[in-house]
Amino acid sequence: MTGDTGSSGMRVLLVDDEPSLLDVGKLFLEKGGPMRVETALSAVAALERPDLLSFDAIVADYEMPGQNGIDLLKAVRERDSSIPFIIFTGRGREEVVIEAINNGVDFYVQKGGSPRAQFAELAHKIRSAVERRQAQEALRLDEMRLEALFTLSQMHDVPVPEMMHFALEEGIRLTGSAIGYVAFVNDDETELEMYAWSESAMEGCHIRDKPQFYPLETTGLWGEAVRQRRPVITNDYAADNPLKKGYPPGHVQLSRHMNVPVFDGKRIVLVAGVGNKAQPYDDADVRQLSLLMGGMWQIIKRRRSEEELQHVNDEISAACEQLKATEEMLLAQNAELAEAEAALRESEERMMLAADGANIGIWDLNIVTGEEVTNEKSAEMLGYAPVERITMEHEWRNLVHPDDLPRIIQATQGHFAGLLPYYDVECRMKCSDGSWKWIHSVGRVSERDEAGRPLRMTGIQQDITEMKRYREQLEEANKKLILLSDITRHDILNQVTAVLGYIFMLKEDWPDTGKPARYIAAIEELTRTIEDQISFTREYQELGVHAPVWQPLSGLIRRASRGAGLDGIEVADETGTTEILADPMFEKVLRNIFTNAIAHGGPVTRILIRFTVEEGAGVLSVADNGIGVPDELKETIFKRGFGRKTGFGLFLVREILLVHGMTICEAGHEGSGAVFKITIPRDAFRPVPPAP
Repeated sequence: MTGDTGSSGMRVLLVDDEPSLLDVGKLFLEKGGPMRVETALSAVAALERPDLLSFDAIVADYEMPGQNGIDLLKAVRERDSSIPFIIFTGRGREEVVIEAINNGVDFYVQKGGSPRAQFAELAHKIRSAVERRQAQEALRLDEMRLEALFTLSQMHDVPVPEMMHFALEEGIRLTGSAIGYVAFVNDDETELEMYAWSESAMEGCHIRDKPQFYPLETTGLWGEAVRQRRPVITNDYAADNPLKKGYPPGHVQLSRHMNVPVFDGKRIVLVAGVGNKAQPYDDADVRQLSLLMGGMWQIIKRRRSEEELQHVNDEISAACEQLKATEEMLLAQNAELAEAEAALRESEERMMLAADGANIGIWDLNIVTGEEVTNEKSAEMLGYAPVERITMEHEWRNLVHPDDLPRIIQATQGHFAGLLPYYDVECRMKCSDGSWKWIHSVGRVSERDEAGRPLRMTGIQQDITEMKRYREQLEEANKKLILLSDITRHDILNQVTAVLGYIFMLKEDWPDTGKPARYIAAIEELTRTIEDQISFTREYQELGVHAPVWQPLSGLIRRASRGAGLDGIEVADETGTTEILADPMFEKVLRNIFTNAIAHGGPVTRILIRFTVEEGAGVLSVADNGIGVPDELKETIFKRGFGRKTGFGLFLVREILLVHGMTICEAGHEGSGAVFKITIPRDAFRPVPPAP
């Protein structure tokens, strides 16, 4: 314990009307020590002292003017029944002794004889009375403390903050203090958390925005208990002290202060402090506060341990119940698993038979090592024996035609990045005899690490060399048909032009009245129809001739709007970086929709193009702010022969889209503008992939 106790031994008040006797008594008693003696010349003077009850003992003469020693004894007992009181007098009458005993005197010492002997006896009686009172007080305080700890131990359902407030108020009562507080200490003992103030402290404190956490290095005297790791007493708070750092405006004024650390093992877990006791704090106060707060901490710690144990028991019970249910479920699942494994083996066997029958190879690529393992059909496809399945000795990249490798790398990177749902390429691969075969390979990532990086890819491949050859032959035949069609169409158009010339001359030479004029007009209309149909066949023959290619929507929209002549009309493109896999004629699809808006949409001033994904499919919507399409015409506008005068018509738009699995519909509202929606398959659109 550090700090001042405010005492250099017992404080004794000696009351006598003889000044010389007071001087002699003070001299003898202090010399025999440890005592500090103060004097009063009368009972009245003693009773007027404000610190009367702070003395450890009172010694009074019996015979004094005004009020005698018995009168003083009665007055003291009315204020404090426990302070030791000794009558020291030359009178030895029996009735005086009896009266003194009846009024609670501790000892009765008679004057006379050797001064040394009589004052030695008086000193002995003083010490005996004080020690007896201290023992009684200690016993009383111990009983109070044990009662408080018992009460704390019974607070099973009381929250911890309420328990700490109760213990704090009991600590204030045990030490006779006016205020108190409790602060937690963090694990490394560098910060204090103010947890509880006594009610009296809160009533007298007027600090605004009181902080809750205090770094230890910024604390003054109240942090010394942590720094010194022992109780600290300050019985004269007003005195200069280098450890004090003052307190903020509105803080309760302090006259005395004591705080004690509470340990859990070697670590300080909290600090309890009290203040403003009427008498100086001493070791007894330290003992009581330390034992009370230490007991409180053990009760709280036990409570927490019991709660944690109960929580663990509950979890174990729940886990046991879950385990029991899991065991039952596992038994059922094991039976299901056995059936599923048998079904899986049967399915795998059927799949392998089907793959062999369809001449399909199966491959599995370790992306990290580059090792590729294939089935027998994959090896046979390229002329290798089954035992020569393509592994590290025949790394797959070494077998790919150099011209096809960049396209494979781009498709692989696009799939790894999530831009393409599948890896889907056609490439040439070298056979064991050095020849080349066209292989169509489709696969997808089958395993990724925790960061999402691909580890393994699995897929199938098929020899499409013959298909490629048939396709080339078909394309060659188609070229010849197109050439024949072009020649025929050219010859017919020449004849139509000649007919139109003759019609023109007939109209010039023949009066524009009567039946001949009507016949000439009918012939001209039929001839124009033939001309339109020939133009239509020129456009229609291009359908499906060219393979679909990836095209950025933004470029298609820009070129189509220029070709449609949308001067003065705002075109809002909100398709971002989306690309679509479509026929090269897709630009004409957009151009026709734009020209349709100009021709039939009324006063159109704005066209909005958006791309969204709905249920996995891409949706390209083209909306104008014109008059819209009547409900009864929403399907009719896509039929052949409707709107031939507007180019090649919405019929051809639908035909172009159908070639590659796309559909179109009109979804606007009459009076609010037309909205054409083109639905694109999920594997025919993507964001712009990274460059290889």
